[in-house]
Amino acid sequence: MNDESNPDTGRRPLAKATAERFASEFQDVDHTSATRVFYAPGRVNLIGDHTDYNGGLVFPCAVSSGIALAIAPRSDGKYRFKSANFDYSLEIESLEQLIPIAREWVNYPMGVISELKQLQDAKQSWQASGFDCFFSGDLPDGAGVSSSAAIEVVTAFAINAFAELNLSALELVKLCQRAENNFVGVPCGIMDQFAVTMAKAEQAIAIDCNTLRHEHVPLKLAGACFILANTNQKRDMAEAGYNDRVRECQRAIELLQPRYKIKSLAELEPDALASARDLFPDDDIAFKRTAHVVTENQRVKLAMAALQSNDMKAFGQLMIGSHHSLRDLYEVSSEPLEHLVKAALDNPATLGTRLTGAGFGGCTVSLVETGDVAAWIASVGAAYEASSARQADFFVFKAASGVSEINLDEMAI
Repeated sequence: MNDESNPDTGRRPLAKATAERFASEFQDVDHTSATRVFYAPGRVNLIGDHTDYNGGLVFPCAVSSGIALAIAPRSDGKYRFKSANFDYSLEIESLEQLIPIAREWVNYPMGVISELKQLQDAKQSWQASGFDCFFSGDLPDGAGVSSSAAIEVVTAFAINAFAELNLSALELVKLCQRAENNFVGVPCGIMDQFAVTMAKAEQAIAIDCNTLRHEHVPLKLAGACFILANTNQKRDMAEAGYNDRVRECQRAIELLQPRYKIKSLAELEPDALASARDLFPDDDIAFKRTAHVVTENQRVKLAMAALQSNDMKAFGQLMIGSHHSLRDLYEVSSEPLEHLVKAALDNPATLGTRLTGAGFGGCTVSLVETGDVAAWIASVGAAYEASSARQADFFVFKAASGVSEINLDEMAI
């Protein structure tokens, strides 16, 4: 991931390469004057995981790597999808052929187009023309940094711009979440799509997933930096327990509602948690899930306050507490994640570390004292490899901006 002083500089070379590859892949149609390029970043959630679909608080930022989309309209109603990152490609003759394809990346852009079609059935012009689409990214696939949300958001943003649909940013966010829920079949919350769309450079974004109120918070780290570490243990949320956690939380709400008039777990106040224990006589799992959501929601509030007062030690301790809760109460950690967290915590320069995203593999995010960052990466990487027999990839990242169009004329100058 790009760690230059401007966190958005990395998107321009990727956009240029994507446009060039688009021209090579679709030589049968002259797209020279019509091609446009769009870019959406990945995201890292600094604290507050598995709270979004429970109506809670999250605190993500975008990262300086992402997905670029080169796209141009057609005139025959066909839709063609290709990617530099995956061998699978797809051509459909019309939008009537929008059918999920098991375990394939094309479900993400197709899901977005399916939702746009339902929303815009009265406006047929863009649907009838069709599009050629070429995607390219420098995000690690399956690592929990929202490559799927980046594909969804960049597709929705591009078609919204091309077809002049005039959908707002928030409408696009909600549409992309519906695409993943309804077409892909993952009951995700709204955090990933929201962060990828709304992020600002050098700022994190605090999102109340119940009300969708949000606040951008400058990331002034006062002698520290964030480092993303990929365990290189891939995970698939739809098959690794994510859906089970959603169902367990729904069960918890059902058990709580006779006493507490809540619609989401995050509405339960922390001081009510202990007194609610008797409502779970035969369901310890549902209670543990509840305990994580309620305490994690509080950790997000405390972490924001720590960041705003430049208390990096407090922020780091809250990250560690979050990881322990995700491991013990929500049970979404994995053996490689535990090896990587331990390796980080054994290093004295580590202020905090935790798994980030859905878990079941993927990445950790660590808050590390600035100094010899290369030595920290070497030390933690060696310890992780020794204990797990895996090699981790490390990225020092800065918070980047959200989805945007990249001007090809400016890149040619």
